[in-house]
Amino acid sequence: MYQRTTWSHSFIQVLDDNFPIDYKGKLRELEKKVKVLNVKFENGSFSTLELLEHIDDIEKMGLGYRFQNGIRKLLDVVALRYGIDVGLEEKEESLHEASLEFRILGVGHEEKEESLHEASLGFRILREHGYNVSQGTS
Repeated sequence: MYQRTTWSHSFIQVLDDNFPIDYKGKLRELEKKVKVLNVKFENGSFSTLELLEHIDDIEKMGLGYRFQNGIRKLLDVVALRYGIDVGLEEKEESLHEASLEFRILGVGHEEKEESLHEASLGFRILREHGYNVSQGTS
């Protein structure tokens, strides 16, 4: 059975629902975190799986468009790690250099076997970004 609220109508009308939220400040914070994320990945501070999870989180928040260029560069390196032709002939030399640099740093070679989670997440994210990822195993 429905019970009436103990709050009066006039009290509910007085409540302030305009909480001051600094969205621009929060966005600037997130942009700084993403830049730190890129630097950490380049320095080999975390694995390919962690990078893919961060990219996935950024896109789930609807902010992928703000970091499109950075995400594309990192995914090019991830694609090279998986042996996928990135299809960017004019960038091939710079990507090859980046791939060699990441190999020297040990990025992406933390384990020979990747987890099912990493494989599926990498497959989905790379496919969403237009990479020609094979369904078969290599």
